[in-house]
Amino acid sequence: FFSIFLTNIVLLLLSIYRVLQIGPSKFDAELVSRIMGPNEWLKNNVTKPSSIYELYVQ
Repeated sequence: FFSIFLTNIVLLLLSIYRVLQIGPSKFDAELVSRIMGPNEWLKNNVTKPSSIYELYVQ
């Protein structure tokens, strides 16, 4: 519940103020809509087995 409330507040602030530039990406409404919590993200649940392998090989 708190993460939904926080997301709504951030979306409201982003509609009022300019978009924040964070490195090469921008902290905008699309990014906020993908964030569910500090350790969990939405809309990127598809993980290829090869990408998991690459994480362990490095």
